[in-house]
Amino acid sequence: MKSDVRTRVREALGTLQIEDAPAGGALVAAKSSPPAKLADKAKINEVLNAARAAAAYRPPQPPNIARASAASRRPEPEPRPEPQQVTRRVEIMVTGAVVGLVRDTLTELRVTLAELQAHLFCRAGETGGRLETRLTVFFDGCRHSTPWGASPIDVGAATTRWHCFEGESRFAEAFAHTGNEAERVDAVIIYGNRFDDHLYQTLAIAERLAKKGTRIFAFHTGRDRHSRRAYEQLAGLSGGVFVELSSERAFARVLPVITDYLFRPVEALRAAPAAKDRDVRALVEGLKLLPPPVSK
Repeated sequence: MKSDVRTRVREALGTLQIEDAPAGGALVAAKSSPPAKLADKAKINEVLNAARAAAAYRPPQPPNIARASAASRRPEPEPRPEPQQVTRRVEIMVTGAVVGLVRDTLTELRVTLAELQAHLFCRAGETGGRLETRLTVFFDGCRHSTPWGASPIDVGAATTRWHCFEGESRFAEAFAHTGNEAERVDAVIIYGNRFDDHLYQTLAIAERLAKKGTRIFAFHTGRDRHSRRAYEQLAGLSGGVFVELSSERAFARVLPVITDYLFRPVEALRAAPAAKDRDVRALVEGLKLLPPPVSK
C-alpha cells in the first residue's frame, strides 16, 4: 500500500508540465480568483488527491498470531496502549516571485504549491504523524492565507483571507497573525527573495513566536543581501535554521526534511549519513544542532 501511494504521487507529479498562462491574474478583495485552465485544474487536482492519499496512509500493525498448541499457551500480556499520534502545525510563507516559475501567474503558483504539498504530506504519511498546514503567499500585491487543513489545499481555491498592499512582503503582519493562534504553531517556513518589512519590528514579533515554541526555518534565493540578512536573523532568533538555496527548485527537495525533523526521533536524524544534495545537507547539518521539537 505504501509503495502504491508513493507511486501515485510520483506519477501525478510527473504530469505537471506547466503550460503558458495569460499574464495578469491579480487578486483583489472585491473579485474572486480568476479560473485556472481546465487542463491545469485537472493537474492540480490529480496531485492534491494523490498527496491526500499519502497523508491518510498509516503503516499496518503486525498481526498477533496465537500459539497453535494449547498446552504451551501462556496468558496473553495486557495489550500495550498504542502510541499517541503526534500532530504538528506548520505554516509555509512564500513570496510569489520565487516559486521556480517563469511568470507570476496564479495558475502556475497554484500548481507549484500543490506539488510542494504533495512532497510534504507524502513524507508525513510515511512517519505515521498528523500534519496540519496553512499557506500564506505574498502575490500580486496581496497577502493570501488559507485556513488550516490536515490535507493538501489548492491555494487559489481555498484562500479565505487576504490583505492587499503595494507590491511588498508583509512578514511582520503574517507573523503577528500566526502569534494570535490559540494553538501553538510548531514551525513557520519562509521561502523567498525579498523582505520589505521593518526588520527590528519583525524580529520582535519573531521573538514572541519563539517564546511560544515556534521555530522559523528560512530559505532564501537570489542575490539581495538585505533580504538574505533578514531571513538569517529571523531563523537564528527563533531557534530555527537558515539555508541559502542553490536554486529556486531546491525548495521542493528540502521541505520534506523539515517533516522528518518534526516527526522522527532526533537520534535518527543525527545518525543519518551526509546527503549528497548540497541544500539538503546544509539543512540537515543545521537541524542536527537543534533540540527536539517541543512536545504538545
